[in-house]
Amino acid sequence: FADVGSRHGKTLFSLMRPMHPLVLFNGVSDSRKLYARLRLLNIEPYELNATWTMSALAQTQLVDVHGDFGTLYQLRSDFLCLIRPDGHVGLVQAPFAEAHLIDYLALISEPSEVRRCFV
Repeated sequence: FADVGSRHGKTLFSLMRPMHPLVLFNGVSDSRKLYARLRLLNIEPYELNATWTMSALAQTQLVDVHGDFGTLYQLRSDFLCLIRPDGHVGLVQAPFAEAHLIDYLALISEPSEVRRCFV
């Protein structure tokens, strides 16, 4: 990947923090709201695009420079991919479905905290 703001290269593993899931998403209708909710749960969210177009979330926006991620998981637009802290993919949604994301997050986080963040 490349960081849209700095144009520096990033690997998936360099984005991960110990004990914190990572979410890559694209095509979500209210990306700011999703970003804020995931951050409340200590989840690192990144908007992933195929082009260098800047959005309101430019500081957390990545470009799939070579298209490897999109090709590997067959994701082009309107998706969410959660990567667990152990580096394994935990959830892939295409298209994104908030209700299913909430259900999954309640399995890996405190359910009452998830409900509070997604009210």
